[in-house]
Amino acid sequence: MWSIAGAFFSTGATFLRAKLGTRPLPPGATGLTDLDHHLPPPPTARLTTTSWEPPAHNVAHPRAARCAIIVSKHEQQQALRQTATLYLGNLSFYTTEEQIYEVFGRVANVGAGGGIKRIIMGLDRNQKTPCGFAFVEFYTHAEAVDCMRYVSGTKLDERVIRCDLDPGYKEGRQYGRGRSGGQVRDEYRQEYDAGRGGWGHNRLREEEERKKIEAEQQRRLEREQLYQEQAGMDSGGGGLVPAGAEHMYDELEADARGHAAPAAAQHAKRERSYDQEDQELYGKSEKNPRFRDDDNDDEV
Repeated sequence: MWSIAGAFFSTGATFLRAKLGTRPLPPGATGLTDLDHHLPPPPTARLTTTSWEPPAHNVAHPRAARCAIIVSKHEQQQALRQTATLYLGNLSFYTTEEQIYEVFGRVANVGAGGGIKRIIMGLDRNQKTPCGFAFVEFYTHAEAVDCMRYVSGTKLDERVIRCDLDPGYKEGRQYGRGRSGGQVRDEYRQEYDAGRGGWGHNRLREEEERKKIEAEQQRRLEREQLYQEQAGMDSGGGGLVPAGAEHMYDELEADARGHAAPAAAQHAKRERSYDQEDQELYGKSEKNPRFRDDDNDDEV
């Protein structure tokens, strides 16, 4: 078996020499040693000649990501223990800063050097109008905690408001993060809420599309009816009756239906003279004193 493998290897070496056009090997030389300079370098040689660097978007180790999340949660807890800011949710779009100040000012301890520092109203990112949330900053952490305990769950503008401690207000957080510019909760709201702009934004788009489709169908139906009426008038049939010509069309329809007798009687009644009417009413006809019966009475 080893002899067969050796014969096969020698045949392959002879074939390579014929393809490469090299001289015959001297006696005692091995084929692999003399053919190394004709073959491409091995893969390891190619890898050692180039340097490899990891991509710039390499993802951090999952353990490092978890550690970062733990650190951020710890920092958030520390910020909540020291914060003096409250987040207000479920507000009406029509609630003003004065109303918020009136409600939270009753709990704030102004006499001890505290009170409300400022109120930041949440705004629609596109329209810059109130969109149902706000931030209230106090001077002390204790005031923020007291307001969260006593005010959260109460009604303001006939709405139950929600108060939560906030790590701290930063510029840009006053704008809504929804696709339409408002809050995300108003994007997917399916019920009608008059205090928050009516329908949700997605439902509002659906309602607008539905009304647009209905209006287009109504216009199409009106156009079809108008075309049918015009086609009927062109063919001599029914259609729109011009103003002031209703009695003519009534008579024509009566003649077509076989009710011409009443119409003829009414027409004959209109053509009677005053003498005929007097004869029917008084049994005799009275002469008009302004007219003479015979012109022969005039004698010169």
